[in-house]
Parts: sequence; structure tokens; C-alpha cells
Amino acid sequence: VVHAALAGLRSLGITQGPTYTQVRFGDQGAFLVETAHRPGGGLDPDVAELASGISMYRQLLGVALDRPAWEAPERIGPQHGGVIGKFLIGQPGQVVSVSGLDGARALPGIEDAQVYVREGETVHPLINGSHRIGHVLAVGRDRREAEVRAEAAATVIRVETRERTDAS
Repeated sequence: VVHAALAGLRSLGITQGPTYTQVRFGDQGAFLVETAHRPGGGLDPDVAELASGISMYRQLLGVALDRPAWEAPERIGPQHGGVIGKFLIGQPGQVVSVSGLDGARALPGIEDAQVYVREGETVHPLINGSHRIGHVLAVGRDRREAEVRAEAAATVIRVETRERTDAS
């Protein structure tokens, strides 16, 4: 798998910096599906930093600004045994109220909680990542504890919607 990924990167001339690479592995071996010269999307850089203590953003700036010291995988924060980034999915409609965000942020192990929609805005059916309504980032001693904490925070956050009418 590693050899297939590296072969794809070499073919594009990528020698430094992050990549988002997908490789399939099956009966006929490993083959490259996709690669791009960028970090993973969504919460990937945040989850990686909380799990490792190493900031991918700092490393990216090191590459961009030609600061080799910033490129080094230096731990700048704590390392957690379990980390979960959980996206929030809303009921389609017009947002009537948003509540519970402060309560979710105050729970043990919650590193971040955000809601992306405000009152009056529209929650769309989930057909792509841009239709998510928020996220929580949770840490724990292990994956299970982080999952429980993320779920607890997600249930505290309430985004109430009502069906849109033609007039709204």
C-alpha cells in the first residue's frame, strides 16, 4: 500500500508537504485511486493534531514559507489516546433556534464544538459535506471514551428547524 502511494506521489513530482491519498488493496495488490497535494478535508488536520500533538498547519506553513524548522514533526500540544471528529446532521428546513452549544463545549473532553447555521438560514438535505450543520471534536483516553464524549456533546446541541414554505 505504501509503495503504491509513493509511486503515485513520485509520478506527480511531489517530494514534500502533505497529500491526501487513497489506495485500494485487494487480491491483485495495491493500486492508487486518487492523490492530491493537500491535507485531508473536514476535520482531518484537527483530529491528527489532537491525536499526535503535531500541527499539520504549522508544517504546511513551513513548506509554504520555506521554514524547514516548522516542517519538522515537533509536538506542540498533548497527545490523546482517542480522538473523534463528529459532524452534525440537521433536519432540513428553516432554522428556528440553535441551543446547547455552550453546554456541549463545557463537557469533559470536548475540544471544540461549532454550529454552521444560524436562525433564519436553511438546513439542506445531506447530499454533500457542505450541508453538514456543525461538528464536535472530542478526546479521551481511548477511542471508545472519545466516541462517548462526542455523542454526549452532539446530543446537547439542538438545531430546531421548521418546514420551509414558499413564502419563507
